[in-house]
Amino acid sequence: MGRLFIIHHAEPPTLEEAKLELGRYATFAQRVGRAPLLMVPDKILPPMGPEVRSYYREATTDDPGVEAMATVVGGLVGLGASIMSSIMTQIFQGRTDIPMRTIRDLEEAAQWLCEVADVQAEPEQIVSAVADLRALPEA
Repeated sequence: MGRLFIIHHAEPPTLEEAKLELGRYATFAQRVGRAPLLMVPDKILPPMGPEVRSYYREATTDDPGVEAMATVVGGLVGLGASIMSSIMTQIFQGRTDIPMRTIRDLEEAAQWLCEVADVQAEPEQIVSAVADLRALPEA
C-alpha cells in the first residue's frame, strides 16, 4: 500500500513464516527504500517465540530497517494487549530513533503512520487493505 508494508498475522508466526514475510519486506524495501511497517496480529497466543522476536529485531533494526512501525492490538484487551506491547518493546529494545506505537484502533494506527512516515497512501486505503488481507483464506 504505497510505501507501507503490512504484515497480517491470523496466527502467531513461526520462524519460517517470519523469514518469508521479512524476505518480502526486504524485496519491497529494495524498491521503495526503508519503509514504514504495520503489523496486525489477530491472535497472539501462544506468543511468538524468542527466536521469532530476535529475527524481527534483526530485520527491522538492521539494514534496511524500518522508517516507523505501528502494531494494532485491536480486539486484544488487558493481558493480550500487554503481551503484544511487551513483544514489540523486546523487538525494538531501546531503539528510540524508530517511531513505534502499539495502538488499539486500526484507523488510529493508519492515521498515525501517515503523520510520522512517508506512507504515500491515505488512512482509508490502509484500513481497506487490511480488510482485504483479513478476508484472504489462510495459507
